[in-house]
Amino acid sequence: MVKSHSVLGLSIGTRKMGVAVIRNNRLECARVFVFPGRWSEPKLQKMMRKIKYKTYKYQIDSFSLKIPPASHHTIGLKALIKTIKEYCKEKDIALHVCTIKELKSHAIAEEIKNKKMLVQALGNKYPELSYKAKKEQVNRNLHHTKMFEAVAAAELLTEVLHKQTT
Repeated sequence: MVKSHSVLGLSIGTRKMGVAVIRNNRLECARVFVFPGRWSEPKLQKMMRKIKYKTYKYQIDSFSLKIPPASHHTIGLKALIKTIKEYCKEKDIALHVCTIKELKSHAIAEEIKNKKMLVQALGNKYPELSYKAKKEQVNRNLHHTKMFEAVAAAELLTEVLHKQTT
């Protein structure tokens, strides 16, 4: 029997965080959280509360963390990454860290050249995301991109875990 996994996909930044949950090979949750204001310890704790709640609610056993390139890592982002890693270690949750390059090369067996193509491909694959994908295409400010990156990250890890258990 193949073990099903509950994967939390995260695409993090210091102002926005995309979150997606794939459980039993089904997209259960996809959204973006906004954390306005300057970086601070209370902001870090607020972000971690969201992550911990999703972990508890969906009984997460694996995280797929999409991070920006190292050249974009601020003090706040480094603190967030470190805290997520410590949380995963403490809770014995498997952690996979990836970049946008890895997501684009994996995404849905199509050649993805940019984030807009990633959004469109995921909108086509998941009907529940098609409205947000269409909305994202006409917006100049890409509000939901982090959410789509989180979905791609969760999907990537789900596929890796599935291959390992079959």
